[in-house]
Amino acid sequence: MLASYLHRVPSPAHGQGIIDHALHVYILECRDRTLYVGSTWDLDRLAQHQGGEGAENTRTRRPVRVLYYEDFDRIEDAFHREKQIQGWGRAKRLALVEGDVERLNRLSRKPPREHGV
Repeated sequence: MLASYLHRVPSPAHGQGIIDHALHVYILECRDRTLYVGSTWDLDRLAQHQGGEGAENTRTRRPVRVLYYEDFDRIEDAFHREKQIQGWGRAKRLALVEGDVERLNRLSRKPPREHGV
């Protein structure tokens, strides 16, 4: 079950409403559909990605949009989660963004090992 600190970002039609009170791990989708995972104390930093002042990786892939973020109270937890998500493939990241727990669990399982190999 996903914890309550996980957030799918509302579409612009529903407005924004992100309250900045913790450390955030986020997933951006770039113009070329690549997914960028980062972290920040200040969600206004996400506007820097849009303005070309963010990470080198997003600078040439604008515009970007925030798909997802999680809140953390401890920097160690946020750093660990950021690195964990960065290690995932696109399908698993999108399952997280979409809140598809079943697919996320399926993608988290290791494939069975072949005997004799």
